[in-house]
Amino acid sequence: THNSALYLGMGCAALLAVLVLLFGRPGEARTQGLAMAPFVLALGALVASCLFRLIRYRSSLRMQERVLRWVEIGLLLVMATAAFVGTRKTYRGGLAEAGDQLRLLGACMCVIAFLRARLCVWETRRGSLEERAIAQVAEW
Repeated sequence: THNSALYLGMGCAALLAVLVLLFGRPGEARTQGLAMAPFVLALGALVASCLFRLIRYRSSLRMQERVLRWVEIGLLLVMATAAFVGTRKTYRGGLAEAGDQLRLLGACMCVIAFLRARLCVWETRRGSLEERAIAQVAEW
């Protein structure tokens, strides 16, 4: 499904983070930083997946949907950058050093939740992107 990248990416990142924390030295800054690293990769994969989906279905999207999806991708890029910088700061000095980046991550996540809610309403009313693409091909 279209959420596979989210579920697989974040699930694998969480598993790797738990393994790093399990086998690392508890409370050490490097261990904390390494535990955050898989989430940077998962966010990168999520950006790629969202961008691919936007490009693939752009002809089935209305202008408002396109704008919201571009905003979502932009926010995911901000999150990935903040996660990367936060991971580096945590690796070097502990979680307290990455407070600003972690707050930015949380704020972006909240905004994305609102965007996704609006996109879900559109998909409920108009059908999924796959259904709309099939209907569009059938009309030609």
